[in-house]
Amino acid sequence: MFKHAPSIEEWKNVEVIMECFEVFYDVTENFSGSKCPTANIYFNDICTIYFALKEWLHNPYPFLVSMAVKMIENFEKYWKITNIALAIASILNSCCKMKSVNYFFNLIYGAEFECELKINGISNVLRSLYNEYAVCHSQPRDFFF
Repeated sequence: MFKHAPSIEEWKNVEVIMECFEVFYDVTENFSGSKCPTANIYFNDICTIYFALKEWLHNPYPFLVSMAVKMIENFEKYWKITNIALAIASILNSCCKMKSVNYFFNLIYGAEFECELKINGISNVLRSLYNEYAVCHSQPRDFFF
């Protein structure tokens, strides 16, 4: 039903977008392919998406850069809400501990100061949660049966 075939430039744009969106396809496969999805798995995949979006900002195709700017703006609304919970879930995984958080935050934030600030923030939240738990469970309790 098209009146004109896409131009060579338009086909190139489609090819660029397809390559970039492979990240989303892979992550979707991970999410939907897991019989037992856990937050620590999501952390790695969500970080992969965030890093990919930030990489698109340095792409030579202006249409992709403008698309990435809009996507990052929307992504960061949810990232601010969920990144701490997902990072803590990853840390509590005995295989990952702080390795995933350190690796992905270094990729995402790059700047040493900002990365260190974000990692310290997560460590402080985790420490605070532990201290709160320790206080609650160190006090003797009366049990009623």
